[in-house]
Amino acid sequence: MTSFKLEKFWTSFIWFWLGLATIGLIKAHLRSMTVIADLVRNQVDFMPWEPYVWEYSSTLVMLSLVFAVAYWVKKHPLLTPKWLRAAGWHLIGSIIFSLLHVLLMVLFRQVIYYLVGSHYDFGDWTTEWWYEYRKDVTTYLTLLLLIELYFYLKNGFIPQPQSPADIQPEKLNIKTQKGVFLLAPDEILSIESGGNYVYIHDNNGRVLLHRKTMAEMHNQLDPAQFIRVHRSYIINLKSIKCLKDKNKDPCTVVLNNDKEVPVSRKYRKQVLNLMAM
Repeated sequence: MTSFKLEKFWTSFIWFWLGLATIGLIKAHLRSMTVIADLVRNQVDFMPWEPYVWEYSSTLVMLSLVFAVAYWVKKHPLLTPKWLRAAGWHLIGSIIFSLLHVLLMVLFRQVIYYLVGSHYDFGDWTTEWWYEYRKDVTTYLTLLLLIELYFYLKNGFIPQPQSPADIQPEKLNIKTQKGVFLLAPDEILSIESGGNYVYIHDNNGRVLLHRKTMAEMHNQLDPAQFIRVHRSYIINLKSIKCLKDKNKDPCTVVLNNDKEVPVSRKYRKQVLNLMAM
């Protein structure tokens, strides 16, 4: 499922890239003509194809790096409360982007010049790379903002980096004294507090003693499926059979295995609302 979502995302991103490519190639052609005009005006000797190689090599390499920048933006979105930390990652990203741009651009030009029996000299790397970096950092920032805008327009939000707790596993690794059990969320009926342990009741009648606190266990589960009904109980909404003693405090939830779980006043309204849906 995850790979399918990623594949779908990058497939849709291709259309965004094609838009950038169209604009980039048009600009490369216009810049080539401007360079030709400048060289002619300053009476500099050059081959007619050279300005096109210079401009198109730079543009094509940058376009090839757009997917890498998009990955980096997705991993470190800038428009978040942690923007300062993300800015640091993007400073590193801009340096790597520029190094790759210059290396691949020079290689591209050297190959073309070699094929026509000539030689391309980039000049002093220290001086020339710093000159290129000052341009590349502007390009990188432009790509960064455009890609963030694309994410916003497509998804209605700026993507947040996922922490391991945000990713719901298909099966939970439940470590007990008897070994490790792989338990699908749908198999869990209820979870009961036991100090530094929890008692996990499943639909096969097993009770698994797992070394986790209730808070840790609750954070690991899908909040759309599992709710806290008491400071000592978490239940699977799919396992609710009925609700008893609605007007009492605490009232009681009866699960599919006929186990009765107390619902404290703090959570009663939430449970009643969910059961009414």
